[in-house]
Amino acid sequence: MFSRKTRAQVRTIWRWMVNIWRALILGKDHVLPFVNVFHPTHHCDANCRGCSQKERMQDGNHEDSSLEQLRIILLRMFKISPALYITGGEPTMHKELIAVLKMADEIGFWPISVNSNGLGNRLPEVLCYADRTILSLHSVSANGQARLLGVNPKSVQRILENLRTFNRLALKHGNTLSVNCVLSTLNVHLAEDVLKLCLKNHIPLAIVPLIMDYSPEISRASEGYRVGYVSFVNKVIQAKRKAPKLIVNTFRYLEQIKELRSFRCRPSCIMTVNPDGTVQNPCPVKYVYPGELLGSLLEEDALPILQRTLDFEHSFWGCEFNCCKTCYAEPALSLAHPLSAIRAFVR
Repeated sequence: MFSRKTRAQVRTIWRWMVNIWRALILGKDHVLPFVNVFHPTHHCDANCRGCSQKERMQDGNHEDSSLEQLRIILLRMFKISPALYITGGEPTMHKELIAVLKMADEIGFWPISVNSNGLGNRLPEVLCYADRTILSLHSVSANGQARLLGVNPKSVQRILENLRTFNRLALKHGNTLSVNCVLSTLNVHLAEDVLKLCLKNHIPLAIVPLIMDYSPEISRASEGYRVGYVSFVNKVIQAKRKAPKLIVNTFRYLEQIKELRSFRCRPSCIMTVNPDGTVQNPCPVKYVYPGELLGSLLEEDALPILQRTLDFEHSFWGCEFNCCKTCYAEPALSLAHPLSAIRAFVR
């Protein structure tokens, strides 16, 4: 009997190969998702600058689903992809999060990832059940981290003090804790300390530029910030050459965000689902015609929703914006440069 991980990897590789055919041979714009991005709640205990879900959290139109509804949503997401990325809002604020993680494991998702700001008291519990837990950490200073999260410095002190303990707890359960550092004008000159902390404690690090108005904020900053940004990304690239497993980003993505180049973005590489099971338009800027929502997983399967609302016969067309988010860029780059993707996957 193959493991949950092996079964998921086989499905993901097959999806990637089919999408390469659609993207490179047929030249289609839409591909089927590699990963499900699930927002179990839009409630949050932080106020992060540049939050991509801020408008949805403020409008309060998407209520949290019950456990019975969550099972339906998860089963229908699993038909699309075995990869599940749980984010928010702040996912640890959902009272059924641990039940969701257990349910996702039972269904066969892998990897089951949870992105958390770590402000609440449930992070240790999540580390025991999520295959991958991603902690948002943008500064090693309590004041700096609090400023970026929009919270009181006392709220983040526990995270900084217990980072090594959290890492050991994840490893004890066969899971992984990693750090995600969002680069902006507020922390680009301080991010090297985050890199050093992660390397010292053998905690994998991912970096991503802050996206505001559909482009990297740093691209509009003064020359001093841009120079500091490029210098830091170069240091991350050097660190990856020395310790590849400690830098989550691929080399191609790091070069991409260092130069802030445009790329052949295919937003439908991910499927994003709201707390109430509604499927978000993968990019309301590029795909204006379907509206904000494509349909509901509580009413029908995901594939009919995607095929009905997105034009899967449309040839590729570019976008004037440059959203260098990992969830957009990494899948698109893997399709555009399959040999590099294979090398990164094998490594």
